[in-house]
Amino acid sequence: MAENRSPSSGNRGHVRPERPVTFLRNSRSRLTGIGGHVAPEYSVTGPYDFAMLCNVTEKASIVKYPEKKVQIEKVFKECRGLNDKRVMIAHGMWTDDFDGLSVRHFSRNSLTTASYPFKNDEFDRLADKAQELLQRVTNFRGAE
Repeated sequence: MAENRSPSSGNRGHVRPERPVTFLRNSRSRLTGIGGHVAPEYSVTGPYDFAMLCNVTEKASIVKYPEKKVQIEKVFKECRGLNDKRVMIAHGMWTDDFDGLSVRHFSRNSLTTASYPFKNDEFDRLADKAQELLQRVTNFRGAE
């Protein structure tokens, strides 16, 4: 865990970067790994961004549940679409308009800059969509 080094805490310096993703094993799990293989608590590690984690999880899910391939592809396509909005929100330049906010974003894929309006309720809608997708991914339901 990073130490609090804010000026108000009396410590000065930089906060250490977060560690790569590691999924810890459930303490009640009976799985202990297979000899010669990586233990289950280290099954996914690395400095992946969200889009790459979506790709890896999608491929692994299709291998495990081939009969749900179409639903799995659909839900992860929606996850990547939501991530595109997140990138815009997190990395864009924001301005306050009369009827809401807008963000100006430079796309590394198309090498173009564009402005996107955000209405006041759009953040709530995106948060709700993220919760919906979380449930669909964890339940492998896909779109009904």
